[in-house]
Amino acid sequence: MTRLKEWAHSATRPWALAIFFALAVPLFPDYLTPFAAAASLIASWRDVRRRGASFRVGPVGKALLAYLAFILIGVLYSPQKVTSLGTVIMWGAGFAVYLSVSNVLTTSRRLSAALVSLAVIGGLIGVIACAQYVLASFFHLPVSMQVWEPVDKAVLSIFPFDFILDINGIRAAATFNNPNVCAEYLFMAAPFLMARAFGEKRSRSGVITGLMLLPLAAGLALTFSRGSYLALIAVVGVFCLFNLKKIWIFLLGGAAVLFVLPEAVINRFLSIKSIDGAITERLNVWKVIADNIAERPLFGVGPGTYNTWALLRDAGIDAPHAHNIALQLLAEGGIVGLVLMGTVFALLIRAGIRLYKGAGKTAPRSARLLGVAFLAFTAALLVDGIVDFPLLTPRLVGTFSLAAAFADGGCRLHLGDEAKPLFFRWRKRLSPAR
Repeated sequence: MTRLKEWAHSATRPWALAIFFALAVPLFPDYLTPFAAAASLIASWRDVRRRGASFRVGPVGKALLAYLAFILIGVLYSPQKVTSLGTVIMWGAGFAVYLSVSNVLTTSRRLSAALVSLAVIGGLIGVIACAQYVLASFFHLPVSMQVWEPVDKAVLSIFPFDFILDINGIRAAATFNNPNVCAEYLFMAAPFLMARAFGEKRSRSGVITGLMLLPLAAGLALTFSRGSYLALIAVVGVFCLFNLKKIWIFLLGGAAVLFVLPEAVINRFLSIKSIDGAITERLNVWKVIADNIAERPLFGVGPGTYNTWALLRDAGIDAPHAHNIALQLLAEGGIVGLVLMGTVFALLIRAGIRLYKGAGKTAPRSARLLGVAFLAFTAALLVDGIVDFPLLTPRLVGTFSLAAAFADGGCRLHLGDEAKPLFFRWRKRLSPAR
């Protein structure tokens, strides 16, 4: 009973609540993301104030803030200002997640708690996806592929905008409203689960994280998202590259997964090499978007996928975005937008390399593998970004910002990096950090 009370006390500390609210974002609908981000930021502020410190921003956070400022200016010339403002709010919520989490990651214990919590939530979403597919495909039950479908339809009907909520076929989406978006969240989480599992393999948390990888990978497979299949392969490939001695674990795990996967999933993966209707549509989309970029090369048409959706509809194509991360960023923000977001990606890669090389002598193995996780995370985003746009929704942006927080927080913990104050420093130290 005493241990339970201690756990409950720890879980209600401001830093723990800040991490919980930020990591729980994928469990609930997108329109609740700003509220969860605000709750996380308030809890983080309480922790920062208690330590007599101030909110600080690292290199990746500064690049995110620069991109946020740029798209805020883009609202002024956007043809659809309301939806563009919604995009700014989405990235503002993402920056709130970054600011909150990066400022509470002051000890290795807190970083460990964040990674284990991410593993549990990612595994839970994978379990939900597996349950949806099994109940619908094998037991033929009328199970929704979207947990929040009734709530989503009721809430989103209030807004005078189009939303794509229908799913074709039996494709698991878990707590998301689109299987591709669900898969993108899962492959974004995967590198950090792998880093924790292989970095702390003899600890209880390492075992828990490793076990959570199984439902996560299975859930991703049952989304039937081919771009995310390739992204997950990229994640595994990067870890293999930096852990050649452990490659047999990946090969054995891959063989086991292939053995238990339904034939429909394998056929879906093998269809990558064929030119089907989806690929043909993407080729048409890329042509239309490229023509538009040529007309507005510097600043783009304005932030938000609704701007590009309107352009594609005018061309007779009903696609919600450019199906390519570089083209989408160029279409929305032009060369300036692409350079700013490219800087974020470059800083994530830089953080990964620095952690892998610089933390080797003084920090534990987990620090080096955290560096590998940032390299794998970035590689996966770029691979999926060839045919999709993995920064489409608030929950995906929140997960991307969470990775940025891990990058700046990890470099501060293991490499001694200093971040500059965002506002001011609290003069009175109220209590020591825990």
